[in-house]
Amino acid sequence: MVNEILKWCDTRSYLIVRCNDENIPSTKIDEKRRGQLAILKDVFPYLLHEEKRENKTLNLSVFRRLVTNSNYSFAKSKKGTTVWIDYWIEILPLLLALMRKQPEVSFQKLSDEIIEKRDIDVNSCEYAINFHRLSSYIQTYEWGSFEDLVHRKANDLLELIDYFYDEIKMTHIHPKAYQALFHLFGEATIDIGYAAFDLYNQTRNSETAWQEAIKTHLWTYHIDELLKETIWTMKVAPILEYN
Repeated sequence: MVNEILKWCDTRSYLIVRCNDENIPSTKIDEKRRGQLAILKDVFPYLLHEEKRENKTLNLSVFRRLVTNSNYSFAKSKKGTTVWIDYWIEILPLLLALMRKQPEVSFQKLSDEIIEKRDIDVNSCEYAINFHRLSSYIQTYEWGSFEDLVHRKANDLLELIDYFYDEIKMTHIHPKAYQALFHLFGEATIDIGYAAFDLYNQTRNSETAWQEAIKTHLWTYHIDELLKETIWTMKVAPILEYN
């Protein structure tokens, strides 16, 4: 499992146009994927990263879809290329989010359920989120919205993060570091911040306060010790280096 994390720790899984798509999705597929996006925005908005993308290959059938369907995700640019707003998710924060929802389910089982591996050749493969399974998984358990969880509207995620950052900014953590932690730990970042705030008041040491608060949270996940250390080294430590 640790070796797999090393391979997909920073892997981005795009939702609208995916790694195995050979063509721009049809209107029917696009509608289905936008439905999956709506489910994710409701439950896990902090996992989603927005990105403007472009495709330089535009065949006639795609062009017809672009000019006749106003609900289509894709548009024709002035240069004649296809442009759209896509959303990507990293695998690790997703699995941690699912474990917070279902702490009794193992990291390995969630990985096997949600992550798919596709062989590129004999020596390499790539990992991606199976968004169909993920959206079905979320709907099965009816976890409720992220807004209900944090008791605040989340129309603008950055504004929401800034709101909670303002409560603990005297700990001197960089705002970009707090934002990155929110993308990694989601709603748990709020309590991590409060814990760091209390520790900072005791020690007046921002670095150790945040390290202890995050490690205390990270060690609540029922995952292998080596896996926790790997997550700390690869994801958390670089975030705390913001200055």
